[in-house]
Amino acid sequence: MTAIRLEDIKPEEIGFDCDGVIYPFFKPFVDYFNKKTGSKFNATEIKTYDITCLNHSGQRAMDYIVPFHKDPEWGFAVKPYRSSVELFDMFHWAGIESKIITKRHPEVEHETMKCFSRDFGGKVPLKNIHMTGYEKPVKRTKSQIMSELGLKLIVEDCYANAVDAINAGFLAIIINHHYNQNGSSEVPYEDHEGIFRPDKDDNGLLAIIEMVPSLKRIFS
Repeated sequence: MTAIRLEDIKPEEIGFDCDGVIYPFFKPFVDYFNKKTGSKFNATEIKTYDITCLNHSGQRAMDYIVPFHKDPEWGFAVKPYRSSVELFDMFHWAGIESKIITKRHPEVEHETMKCFSRDFGGKVPLKNIHMTGYEKPVKRTKSQIMSELGLKLIVEDCYANAVDAINAGFLAIIINHHYNQNGSSEVPYEDHEGIFRPDKDDNGLLAIIEMVPSLKRIFS
């Protein structure tokens, strides 16, 4: 249980996940997996972040993540949510450095950096993009990186990552998607003090302005 409150959070103490927060990778990945395997999954009907739910007939969804992100017509072609472009533009002009903490396979770190450079034009400094890797156990968890950077709040789309954050004493905001309304077999869903969701789902990342008082004072 954390003693931190949203009222205590400063803009520079906020970290952002990438997938589902900044970039809409989920549906394109499901479409890519369908095309490559002949599957017929409907991305909008998936209610869990656990992509192993796509596994079938010997095909493992995890095996397609790297090829998806490297493919110039698929993962590399995905553009960020408009709301994330707008928020990071606002952060930049207010002198607030955006900090990204994302789980990334080492083989697609280069593509990730190229996407941010292409889409944000330096408004998200590449030195502020931190990747945990896919090793088990990972060399550094997201919570460890948050601690190193002095962050107190993570904006996530993954329920399990949000739970990890509050268990480490931080706060988490979950951007609502159809696939993060439930937990997983490893992290069953339950209400947690310290995890927050926007009241409305149509503002994307901009929703946090109304949720974090320090941001509301600056941008409202």
